[in-house]
Amino acid sequence: MRQTSIFILVLVVGLVWGFGETFRYYAPHITAQPPWLNKVAMFNNGDVPADFTVIIRDGDGVIQFQDSYTVPGNSSLVLVLPTEGGYVPAAGEVVLSPVEGSLIVETESEKVRPKAAYRFGDQQSLTEFFLDNQLVWEYILPNTVESHFDWTGVALFNPYDIPLTLNLEAYRDGQLQDTKEVEVGPRRKYDNLSFGIWSGIDYTAFDQVRIRSDLWPFPPPMSITGNDE
Repeated sequence: MRQTSIFILVLVVGLVWGFGETFRYYAPHITAQPPWLNKVAMFNNGDVPADFTVIIRDGDGVIQFQDSYTVPGNSSLVLVLPTEGGYVPAAGEVVLSPVEGSLIVETESEKVRPKAAYRFGDQQSLTEFFLDNQLVWEYILPNTVESHFDWTGVALFNPYDIPLTLNLEAYRDGQLQDTKEVEVGPRRKYDNLSFGIWSGIDYTAFDQVRIRSDLWPFPPPMSITGNDE
């Protein structure tokens, strides 16, 4: 009887070890609004090729694109979503149709890490983020107030099949300036400029934002700051 029990235990453990973990990375915001250029660079710091899947959901949470790719070992693969015609891809770039929504990367390789990047038209400035696969309950976004900036925006993503309520609190010098509760639909993004979140709160009127959930942990938010020039 004891030998049978040991055999079953070993078999179960072997089955568990046989399934790889899926690492899931979220870019809460991609856009189809010209003249923005969206890019996602997939870096593989392993010695062997690694596979990953890209899923793009629109503003209603509907999957508009899904496909799998392979990135060579110790190399990278760049996906580009241009919003204007005439874009000339660099060698090796994969061009996808732009979607107003969110992008998710799934991979079983712990060596693969995605980086999202955004450029407005032909401007030299570039906003880019390495994406994270952690879901947590609360985030702090600093607001970089500079004379050459005019606005800042926040993007959030709900990875669940049910609505997710999030609280966005604007602070300045430790004092709460305003708060906003938003309900993000299933598999959808919420994105807005600061004055669209907190009515009457100027871009320069806060130095950080606390975003929290009392229901479920959620992916890291995204913030882009820019000007109107």
